[in-house]
Amino acid sequence: GGFKWKMKTSLCVVLSLSLAAALFSFSCFVFPTIRTLLPFSTAPHVVVSNYDDGLDPSNENVFWWSQISDIHISNANKSRESHLKHFVSSVLPVLKPEFVLVTGDLVHSGNPGGRHLRSAQAETEWQSYRDILSSHNVGNDSFWLDLPGNHDRFSVSHKGANTDFYSTHSVTGVHRKGSLAYSFIKQVGGQNYTFLGIDASLEPGLAAPFNGFGLATSSILDAVEHQLEMAVSSFGSRHIIAFGHYPLVTLHSERTSVTHLTLRDLFNKYHVTAYLCGHLHAVLGRGLYGRHVGYGNLQDVGTGATKSSELLELELLDMKENRFARIMAYDNGLFSFFDFDIADRPWPLILITNPKDCRFILSQEPTARINISSQVRMLIFSDTPITSVEVFIDDKKINTSVTHVNGPLYSVPWDPSLYELTGESIHTITVSAINTAKEKRTVRQSFSLDGTVCDRHTMGSFILLSRLPLVLQSAYYLLHCGCVALLLLLPLWYVKTYTSIEEINRWKIRETSLLYSYCNACEHRLALSDSLLWALFRTYRLGCIELVLRRDVFNALLISGVYLLIGPWFIGEFIVGKYGVFFLWGFWLFDGRFLFTLETYFYAFFIFLGFWLPQVLYCILPTTSICVPSSEVKQCECSSKGTEQPSLSWQSRIKSLVFGAITNMSTRSSVLVRGILLCLFVLNLRFVASMMYNYGLAVGVISPGFSWLLTLQMWTAWQSYRFDTKVASAEIAKKS
Repeated sequence: GGFKWKMKTSLCVVLSLSLAAALFSFSCFVFPTIRTLLPFSTAPHVVVSNYDDGLDPSNENVFWWSQISDIHISNANKSRESHLKHFVSSVLPVLKPEFVLVTGDLVHSGNPGGRHLRSAQAETEWQSYRDILSSHNVGNDSFWLDLPGNHDRFSVSHKGANTDFYSTHSVTGVHRKGSLAYSFIKQVGGQNYTFLGIDASLEPGLAAPFNGFGLATSSILDAVEHQLEMAVSSFGSRHIIAFGHYPLVTLHSERTSVTHLTLRDLFNKYHVTAYLCGHLHAVLGRGLYGRHVGYGNLQDVGTGATKSSELLELELLDMKENRFARIMAYDNGLFSFFDFDIADRPWPLILITNPKDCRFILSQEPTARINISSQVRMLIFSDTPITSVEVFIDDKKINTSVTHVNGPLYSVPWDPSLYELTGESIHTITVSAINTAKEKRTVRQSFSLDGTVCDRHTMGSFILLSRLPLVLQSAYYLLHCGCVALLLLLPLWYVKTYTSIEEINRWKIRETSLLYSYCNACEHRLALSDSLLWALFRTYRLGCIELVLRRDVFNALLISGVYLLIGPWFIGEFIVGKYGVFFLWGFWLFDGRFLFTLETYFYAFFIFLGFWLPQVLYCILPTTSICVPSSEVKQCECSSKGTEQPSLSWQSRIKSLVFGAITNMSTRSSVLVRGILLCLFVLNLRFVASMMYNYGLAVGVISPGFSWLLTLQMWTAWQSYRFDTKVASAEIAKKS
C-alpha cells in the first residue's frame, strides 16, 4: 500500500509539471510562430502599366547586374582567395555589370590561433578580402554591395565591437555603418528599379555552430517597411529586388511594430519581384529556386485584371567550393537570370531575356509584352568577339540573321502569333553562340505565351518554400511530449496489477501461450499470433511492466524528460569572453541579453534522439524474451481432443523462427542491443567533447541537460543490470 501511494503521488507531481512545461513552451514559443501564418489583410497595390507598348527594340530599357555569395576567405585555404581574384579580374571585366551584390559570408572566421573547431573573427582574413577588392578597383560602395552572413558575425558581441571587422573592412559596412536595411534606385528607360539589402544576422553573434539561422527583428522589419514604402510612394518604383544572406526558410521573422507584418507579409504587400540569397551552399541541391504565391491582390489600371502577387526566391551556390556566380537583367520590365560556374571559361555566356523563362513568370510583370514583341532578345557575354549566333524555336531554326544591337545585346525578329496557333502551351527556345576562340555555348529554355508556368518542383524547392520555424518547433514539442507520454506514462496502467517479479513471470507464460500456440491440424495460429506487430507490442508491454517496478529508474527518466523542456541545458562561452545559458528556446547571456534562434531546436533533436530516447528504449526492453519452455505453453484445442497433428509447414517454421529471433533480440541481454547502446555512448561522448572544444569546459561540467545525460545513461544501465540479475535468479529458483 505504501509503495502504491508513494508511486501515485510522485507520478501525479511529475505529470503535472510535465503538462505545465508543455503548455508554457507551447504558449511562449510555438504560438507566436503560428501567428506568422495568419494572412494580413492588405489593400490591392495598384500598378499603373500599359501592356500594349511592346518591347523597346533598342538597348535603352535593359540593364544587368551580378551576384556572388559565400566566398569564405580563409587563412587555412588560400584557394578561396584565388576564386574571388578570378571573378573580379577575369569575369567582371567581361560582364561589365551595373553593380555586384555579395550576399554574405565574406570570410570564414575559423581556426583563430590554430584551433580546429572554435570560431572567431580573424582580422587577417578580412584584410585579405579588402586587399583583393582594392587591388582590382572594385571597392566602390555604389558598385560593390556586400552584406554580412553568419560567418561574418561569429563571436561578435554587438555591431561596432572591436571584433566587428565587417564594419571596418567591408565596402558596405564602412559606408553604411549600423544599417539594418538600405535601398538604392536604378533608373532605366524612365522606370525606377529598387534594390533592397537586408541584414538579418544575429546580434549578438554567437560562435559556431549556434549561428546558422537569421533573425529579422522588429527593428529590422521597421527599417525594411520604411525603405519599401519610400520606394513605392516617393519614387513610384514598380520593380523591387530584395537581397540578403539567409533564405526565408532559415530566417525567423518577428513583426513590424506598427503594422504587425512579417518579412513575407512585407514582400507580399509591396509586391517584391525576387529575393536573392545564399547561405545553403549545395545542401539542398543545385538550382534551388522557389515561387512564393502571395495572398494580396495585384490590380492593373489599364486592364482591370486582379491577380495574386508572387515572389521568386533564388538561392545561389557558393563561391567557396562550387565557384558559382549569377548574372541578372531587366529587359523592358522582364526579370531574367542565369547561374554559371566561373571555374572554367564560361564564354560565351548567354542570357535570354525575351521570351522569358516560363519557370519564373510573375503576375506583377508585364509578361503580355512577350506576345506583342517583335524580337527575340538575348545578352551574350564573351571575352573574344562573337562570330555566330543561331536561334531555334521548337527545334526549328529562325533563318533571319541575328542582329548585334549594342554591347552584349543581340536580337532576331520573330512573330509570336505563329506559336499561339500551335495548340501547345509550352515551347522551347535554343540559342547557340560561337566566338573567335571557337568556343561554343548552347542555352535551352522553355517559354509560354499564355502565361502558363512550367514549375519543376524538387525536394529542395519544397523545403525552401516550407515554414521551417513552425514545423521545427511543433515537431520537436510533439515528439518530446509524445515520447514521454507513450514510453513513460502508459506503463502506469499496470501499477495496480503487477507489483512483483513473480507476477510478471506468470504473465509471461500466459502471453507466450497466445504467441506460440499452434493448431497443427489446421495450421492456424491462435488469436493474433501471426502478427509480428502484435508480438512486438507484447514485448513492449512486458518491458513497461518491468520498468514500473523499477521506480528509481522510472522516476529518473521521467524527471529528466520533463527537465529538458523547461530547464537550462548547459552553460558555455558562446561569445569569446562572454558566457551564457542554453535553453531549448534560446540563449540567455550573463550580460542580460536574450537571443532566440532556431538552431537550438536542431541540436535539441540530436540530444533528445541520441541521449535520452535510446536510454528510455533500453530500459523499456524486457529482461528476457517472452519465450518460455514449450512444456509450460498451453496446448491448442486440437491436441486436447487427441487429433493427430501433422508436422508444421515450412512457412510456419520460418515464421516461428523469425518471431523467436526478433523477440530474443528485443531484450536488454542481447548482444545487438548492448552493442548499439555502447556505440551511441561513444558517439555521444565524442559530441560532448566537440562541444566543450567549441564553448569551453563549462559545457561538460555545468550541463544538466547535456553531458550529465551521459551519467544518467551509465546509472540506468547499471540499475538495469542489477534488475536483470534479480530476474534471472528468480527464474533459476523457480526451475530448481
